[in-house]
Amino acid sequence: MDEAKLIEGFRVIEVTKLDAARRQLRTAIRLWFAEDDPISIYSLGYAAHEVLHTLHRHRGGKHGLVFDSSKTSEESQTRITRGVKRWGNFFKHAKNDPDRGDYK
Repeated sequence: MDEAKLIEGFRVIEVTKLDAARRQLRTAIRLWFAEDDPISIYSLGYAAHEVLHTLHRHRGGKHGLVFDSSKTSEESQTRITRGVKRWGNFFKHAKNDPDRGDYK
């Protein structure tokens, strides 16, 4: 990890997107084994996956991650993607349903 700096009373660290995804995933795993908050676990895991998926695609990867795996049918891919994104987006966004307080 890069050296932390103190700027105007705040601890500042330099981090890459890959570092951020790695830290999110490590924290999610720690929370999982501690049987801690499932929403935090899901949100951190989902955020890490989004970063890794985007980096993978940006670097020329075509398959290998959940959303576009060559090992699943297109129908299954669509169902999996919608399911994964449904909860991740509910936990992090309010613009499409700001008044909705529950989701089952």
